[in-house]
Amino acid sequence: GMGGMGGRRGPRQPPPAPKSIAVPEKTRVQIHSLQSKPEHNNCIGVVKSYNVASGRHEVELEGSHDIVVSLKPGNMTVMNRVEITNLEAKPELNGCQGTVESYDPEKGRYRVSCTIGGRAGAVALQPHNMIPSVGSVLKIEGLQSAAEHNGKWAKITAIDREAGRVTVEIVGANKSLKIKYENVRC
Repeated sequence: GMGGMGGRRGPRQPPPAPKSIAVPEKTRVQIHSLQSKPEHNNCIGVVKSYNVASGRHEVELEGSHDIVVSLKPGNMTVMNRVEITNLEAKPELNGCQGTVESYDPEKGRYRVSCTIGGRAGAVALQPHNMIPSVGSVLKIEGLQSAAEHNGKWAKITAIDREAGRVTVEIVGANKSLKIKYENVRC
């Protein structure tokens, strides 16, 4: 008869490994601190994929369909939406929504574009002055009591404004943490 139709002979192939996400595909990032290809520093790119083995993101330079660079997490800033908070020098900006545009590693500050008094502007912010949006994927840094999670990617799942903390789910692990705003980096 026709038994076995559609079946394959030979050993079964294991299902493909799940695609590990770090920064999701199509996310815009700003490139910085490259030593080998400094001409790409300050360029904007779009994440194409993540290489689990190398721990690097493949990023295509914006406006170019053929230049792809392989970046370590420390060489890119995710251009996330954030809310400005706890800014003492310019309290009128607290509560404003903005977009992370770049990072200055020497000053440890992010440049965030936002609308200030009806006009487009930008402000330099430290990590503790930014509340990331729920759903953002960011790096964990500066943890003392759970230092083994530093350098890992995490997705923001909740915000606790009173405590000044975000709940994150570590990418690729079934683990959640509640950490200070300053311990997630774009």
